[in-house]
Amino acid sequence: MRLFILFCFITNILLAQSEESYFDALSPHPYFSDIDEALKQKDEVYNLDLRKQNLKQFPEEILSFKNLQILFLDSNQIKKIPDEINQLSKLKVLGLGHNQIKKVPFQIGRLYDLRLLYLNSNNIQELPIEIFDLEKLEGLYLEKNELTVIPKEIEKLKQLKLLWYTDNKIEILPKELGELQFLKSFAATNNFIKRIPDELFNATELEKLFLSQNQISKIPENIYQLKKLNTLLLDFNTIKEIPTSIGSLQQLKTMYLSDNLITEIPEQIGNLKQLQFLALSNNKLKTLPNEIGNLQNLKTLALRNNPLDSIPTSIIHCNQLTELFLNGVVFKNYPSFIYDLELKSVKVVGVICPVDYKEISQEVRKIDGNYYYPKLLRYYLALDYPLTTSEYRYLYYGYVFHKNYQPLEPSKDEIQFFEYIKTDKVADAIKLGYTLLENEPANLDVVANLSNLLLISGNPSKCNILKQHYFGLLSAIESSGDGLQNENAFHLIFPKDQYQVLFSRGLEKTKSDLETLTEKVMVKTPNSYNIEALYFDISYPISFGVK
Repeated sequence: MRLFILFCFITNILLAQSEESYFDALSPHPYFSDIDEALKQKDEVYNLDLRKQNLKQFPEEILSFKNLQILFLDSNQIKKIPDEINQLSKLKVLGLGHNQIKKVPFQIGRLYDLRLLYLNSNNIQELPIEIFDLEKLEGLYLEKNELTVIPKEIEKLKQLKLLWYTDNKIEILPKELGELQFLKSFAATNNFIKRIPDELFNATELEKLFLSQNQISKIPENIYQLKKLNTLLLDFNTIKEIPTSIGSLQQLKTMYLSDNLITEIPEQIGNLKQLQFLALSNNKLKTLPNEIGNLQNLKTLALRNNPLDSIPTSIIHCNQLTELFLNGVVFKNYPSFIYDLELKSVKVVGVICPVDYKEISQEVRKIDGNYYYPKLLRYYLALDYPLTTSEYRYLYYGYVFHKNYQPLEPSKDEIQFFEYIKTDKVADAIKLGYTLLENEPANLDVVANLSNLLLISGNPSKCNILKQHYFGLLSAIESSGDGLQNENAFHLIFPKDQYQVLFSRGLEKTKSDLETLTEKVMVKTPNSYNIEALYFDISYPISFGVK
């Protein structure tokens, strides 16, 4: 998502036009893409596109195209811009991005009609001061270079609307940026910036501000001046506090504040009526304000890895919410709002809550409750649609109160079921599988194999539902912990389910040790999860067996 936000607006820059239509407005002439063809009719060459042509140097012949208005030489291997570049006096767009340029000649500052200048992805360490004489310049792309300063002369570019300094070595933002009264987009992501000058917010036309991956510790109070701001990216900084004035940004649609040191969210966040994407992951949040429920247009909320005690139930009033990310957030009690959100088709990811069998026992026995076991089982067996994550959790752990629960040994029917499979008696296996599904609904081995049998027998729709049941039951296990430590182990009602968890992750067991009632399973390394072991709490099935 983040890359999408950073780059999608390239096609909607400047005058709210697409890049292509903007170029057409500047120079409504055909493009030449072969320099030899262009040389045959020099006076007719207004637009020249020589991108990705493996050019080792700037073609000197181009300097003879006196009517040239748009020149693209991006994605070549050009190392030097000729001093004579100023001979192209009618140039409006110059693209030299993705080359090997180290030095920009001062003569480029004499292209007085230039509107867009692309110097991104080169090796430029310094800009000639003359470049700031380009009074008609509207877009300046300097990302991915070796620049260490933004000269104060930037204020001379009075028509500038888009300025990108991402991926450089900038330490200080000059206060003169605030003089750019037409600036709409400013990006300086991945630099060494420690402070946002108050004066920056004098550039009141700003719509997009990208300052992620810096060392910024504070958001100035006067951010309220940016009445037109719709995108704010300040993730991966050292921000501790969000000013209450943030609530004045009535046009804000996207705000990324993940990976900071934020401890509290002001209640004024509820004033951001247009907000659609809010990322607060990897902070130090313990609570959220009730006003979070006022965000009627919020679509995605990321809260990963925060020490949250709870989330206000007002979140169910976020009627446009489609995604809620809670990975790494451990709740003491299973949040009741999860079920309400899932009924509204909200994708809730990463809920972790220890298993409380007393609470589960009460819930699965409530006739008028959401998790009444006979009702869950009826939905489950219908094979019409998948359940919610919450429902799968109560179906899986609620099974321990089922009369057929025998966690340590397979039933006779299960043994026969797998015997049918071994002997290719598909029809018999399917028939018995349905019986097992009713009597042992939380048996992951049966669900997985019955799904495959239905596919073989030509029933893909039922197969797909059973697959979703399988992953739903796995998600129930994943909601009990993250498996990375003893105290946060995955809770199993069948010890054998560890193999399904390992298989779903593409992990291979090497050995295991029983630590009290938790099994530490060593896995083959290296692996995509970069882990050496997973922990499985098997206390309930073991204690059941002892009984």
